[in-house]
Amino acid sequence: MKKFILLTMTLLCFKVVAQNSPNNREKVVKKILNQTDDISYEVTGSLSPTKDLREALRHLRIAKRLVTGGQQSNFKGLSCVSRDNDNRYPFLFAFPSDNFSFQKIRGERFNTLQECKKVKSEGMRIGRKSLFCLTKKNDGRYPYRISSVNRSEGIKRMGGDIDFGTYDSCLFATQNARVVGMKMAFCVSYYNHKSYPMVVGILNLESMKANRKLDRTFNDRKACLKYLRNF
Repeated sequence: MKKFILLTMTLLCFKVVAQNSPNNREKVVKKILNQTDDISYEVTGSLSPTKDLREALRHLRIAKRLVTGGQQSNFKGLSCVSRDNDNRYPFLFAFPSDNFSFQKIRGERFNTLQECKKVKSEGMRIGRKSLFCLTKKNDGRYPYRISSVNRSEGIKRMGGDIDFGTYDSCLFATQNARVVGMKMAFCVSYYNHKSYPMVVGILNLESMKANRKLDRTFNDRKACLKYLRNF
């Protein structure tokens, strides 16, 4: 409960940022990011975080994205529907179309409606890009890649050799990313399917191509997140 209160207090700090003078804004933002990264690291590293902590952490990450350039979105134009209109597996992303029908997006299928809705709810929007963590081979299994989804292009997966061994590791990367212009910096494993060491990955949001910065490695998430703050 103590951490929950601390998370709530941190969220209130974001309101203060908008009211600070330009000269103080950068210092205040850095101080808040230091706090949020420390809290995020503690909660995500816990073996059994409580429901309250998970919910508080979700709101914390939403607020953090507003400061660093990303935006949480409920993706009102995006739905989850069954592929064969029988309310059974598989389920797909879809956009509403004319005549009360849906434009189904091929390229990623989900085993359950709940899984589809969960992935949708944990996406993020950067400018006109809607990003989600999707399976690399559309088979419901690891590895995962950051992917963009839109009506005209469908699903476009991140190019390059960066994979995430688990959905949670991909989600951690996107939710704690630093966005500068049309580039997104995030923490990723040096060896794809291993946890450590970590390096910074750079995703070009226009081309959806990514690469690793190999000039610096980190032994844990906290060190990588701290480096991202000054990226």
